Amino acid sequence: MAGNKRLGPTITSTMAGISPLFGVALGVLALGETLTTNIFIGATGIFCGVTLLSWRDRNIPRGWPLWALLLPLAAAFIRAVTNLFAKLGMESLASPYFVSLVGTTVATAVAFSVTRRSLDMALLKNGGARWFIMTGTCYALAMLALNTALSQGRLVAIAPILACAPLFSLFLGFTVFGERTINLRAVVAVAIIVPSVVAITLSH
Repeated sequence: MAGNKRLGPTITSTMAGISPLFGVALGVLALGETLTTNIFIGATGIFCGVTLLSWRDRNIPRGWPLWALLLPLAAAFIRAVTNLFAKLGMESLASPYFVSLVGTTVATAVAFSVTRRSLDMALLKNGGARWFIMTGTCYALAMLALNTALSQGRLVAIAPILACAPLFSLFLGFTVFGERTINLRAVVAVAIIVPSVVAITLSH
């Protein structure tokens, strides 16, 4: 959020797409996993496709300090480290359910500790709260799915596939919310991402 405030959504979302590359690097360096040719090609293709999807037709603000680039980079790295910790933890306790439970419990504790002074319980009566509850449910299911994948697969293969989120955002934005139109750049991005995921899948 801090990066989005200082850099704008274009640069922030593009830099955040680097997270799978961190994930691949951590899988190789920390876990000793093998980076095959298919995974390398697939990861590179997904990164390029995500960059195309994330780059919006907006004027990029230039009045930001160079150090602000560290904000989305740090977020991308922390996201990759989170997956690494989950993978390491499941080597001794292979339970995606327990990992997801711990993760959501800690997230709840952190959220309450940060907002305890300004939290207004009356907000729960707001109609928008129902959507936030659905959002939390989706996050929990996504975490469970990710931890299940990490318990059965390699980080170097899973991390690049996680970068496909903008592909689903594009689809939902177009079909449900009507926010985006399918243009040549989106078509090219899809044409890059889909075979890249296939390349990673075929590496097993």
